[in-house]
Amino acid sequence: MQGLNIPIVAAAGNKGPDTADCAKPARYGWTLAVGGYLEGSNSIYSDNSCGESMDCVAYTNINIETKPGYLVPFGGTSAAAPWLCGMLACLFTGYRVPAVEILREVIRANCRDVAEPGKDRSSGWGLFVLPPLAERQEVLPKFVRPADKPQEEPQKKIVLRLGSSTAEVDGREVQLDCAPRAEAGRTLVPLRFVAEALGCRVDYSAGQITIIGKL
Repeated sequence: MQGLNIPIVAAAGNKGPDTADCAKPARYGWTLAVGGYLEGSNSIYSDNSCGESMDCVAYTNINIETKPGYLVPFGGTSAAAPWLCGMLACLFTGYRVPAVEILREVIRANCRDVAEPGKDRSSGWGLFVLPPLAERQEVLPKFVRPADKPQEEPQKKIVLRLGSSTAEVDGREVQLDCAPRAEAGRTLVPLRFVAEALGCRVDYSAGQITIIGKL
């Protein structure tokens, strides 16, 4: 959204190619304007509102299964918008949402011409296609800024000492209910303390110990 730098995918509109530009809000610079493309006939949707704001086209005339065996047709540029949005979401899964300018660069680099070479009023940069899965790790670094990359979870450091009832968690001293000890060639440590220090939950029930946490 404007001012918040949240990218919006907007349908270009369905008023035909003689329009001065795409419909609102697709014509605004803070949105990505998408028109329709018909897979069956490999042609641009004839009712696309056209203009300089058009970024690309995506598939339309989709049958949606609302219940088993019952298909409802969904067409126009309104169907192309969620198609493009879903493909961009697949591409950037695990990353922070990029700015609209970054997504526009991605679209430009991953479109197939379906009208005039380069950018045109009816299809923008062309039909947006996802790069093959094996190539995405090579594609993304060209567009993803360091701040957009997945953030690594900070590592936690736990220090236990045999016979000591004091431990350290990230340099902070913590008192233990029982000290670690060596017994019969094995080292025994307080399981609940270690698990909870790592952000896990420990449940004891009917002789069973369950540790629940995020990997």
